[in-house]
Amino acid sequence: MLGQAVDSYSNGVLSSTVTCVTYQMSIETQDETAKETQRTTWLVCNGIGGRGMCAELDSLADDLKFTPTIGIALPLTLINDEDKGATSGFSGRAFCFLPLPPGEESETGLPVHVSGFFGLTDNRRSIKWREVDQWRDPAALWNELLIITVIPRAYYVLITEAIKRVQTKKDQDFPLSPAGTYGAWPDPKQVKSRWKPIIQPLFQDLLQEQVIYSLSESWIRPDQAVFSELDADEDISDTVINYLQSSGTQVAKVPAAVDFVLTESTEVMKVTPSLLRQVIRKCKHKGPSQEKLLLLEFGSKRHELRRPHRTGAAAAARWNVYILFIFCQ
Repeated sequence: MLGQAVDSYSNGVLSSTVTCVTYQMSIETQDETAKETQRTTWLVCNGIGGRGMCAELDSLADDLKFTPTIGIALPLTLINDEDKGATSGFSGRAFCFLPLPPGEESETGLPVHVSGFFGLTDNRRSIKWREVDQWRDPAALWNELLIITVIPRAYYVLITEAIKRVQTKKDQDFPLSPAGTYGAWPDPKQVKSRWKPIIQPLFQDLLQEQVIYSLSESWIRPDQAVFSELDADEDISDTVINYLQSSGTQVAKVPAAVDFVLTESTEVMKVTPSLLRQVIRKCKHKGPSQEKLLLLEFGSKRHELRRPHRTGAAAAARWNVYILFIFCQ
């Protein structure tokens, strides 16, 4: 499939898409001295950019005899049954078929390794980038276009394929939980400046998909979710979340890095006292009085519905109406 995509690109066949193949692989390394074997598991996406995606990229490919080839590898780990996710704290590096020398030049800040047909410096120790004195360097421009056009799409395929494998349990030994898929998302605060152009096109596509795992164990789009930042150890949090879920609200919790991406990229709904009051007006609460008291406490937090003290008849009326909504259903 990839070989055919390479031939098509070389022969000028228009495609305007990235052809991707995704697979899981395991690598074992043996230390003969320590008599130890280390096994790592990866989800890998190899892709070939299509001719027609970017006219400037196609022109440079013909001039430089390059092919828009990309490989992205997500490290997987299995700690225990409750914690299946992408390897925590992993910082990816850039490759050009072979590893580039370790150091800042090869670090990307992504939670994946990226290998590609990059243009390298003369000593082949780092990727070429456009600088003031070589702004028109064709290989450096090629690298930037590859990062903007091909890598985001292959990265998108990698993440969505990971989710599909979790959903269908395609691989019985696939060491990834639903919540663990968030570990594949890049953290914009960690991504190195040269690689930040990946972020916008990646999330533009990704956030249109069902990539959020709700507390009711459903995959939903970000615009279908209400995100909770409540402390899970508090009784009031459990009561509020359980009530919202029972009323048909899809509540989700995500890591801080994912929350940052969502907040920066789109409008998100959060679990707030205001939201709770809106839901209570529409859906009756049929639980015990103790739950009603907890909902009342949360619903009146930090808002105009605090119990009124010399705030006037209007405020007192709003307070009384809110109590009636809670207790007289």
